[in-house]
Amino acid sequence: MIKAKRMSKLIEQITEPTLPTAMLFTTSGALVSYATYNCQNEPRKRLEDAKRARSIAALAGNIYSLYSGVNPSPLVAESTDDVIAHQQDILFETIMEFENGKLLISEIAETNVGSLTSSNSSLLLGIVGTKEAMEGMMQLKSERLKEFLSAELSDIEHNTTESDASVRE
Repeated sequence: MIKAKRMSKLIEQITEPTLPTAMLFTTSGALVSYATYNCQNEPRKRLEDAKRARSIAALAGNIYSLYSGVNPSPLVAESTDDVIAHQQDILFETIMEFENGKLLISEIAETNVGSLTSSNSSLLLGIVGTKEAMEGMMQLKSERLKEFLSAELSDIEHNTTESDASVRE
């Protein structure tokens, strides 16, 4: 199973003043882990941050699920990747701009993450940015973090399958 504290420490590395919150959640909107910039030890502040992260994860998971089934026409595709995504019906990532900030949602490369989360949902990475956050920096941090998270998740999956095999024997 995924260890939320371990994931939180990994996710926390990309937070900064312009990227105050990062989270790992499922396409169904279930929050797996999150981290905030300057996470204070004040219980009330932590509770507010947790509620906010759960709300964002629920909305982002829903938005991702809606858009992952709807891809642009290959006629308006800007690159070969867009055409491939349309043919495979895959949404790689999306950045949305809101009145008070930005939100990047990106699917984490996975092999059998459903067994790790005990559901059929894929894992998603969400990065919340302020108005001043640069989209390029958000994408770069997302790519780097996804590399580490993918490695971490494959280690967890490998250990899980090994322990399942030893239990069967």
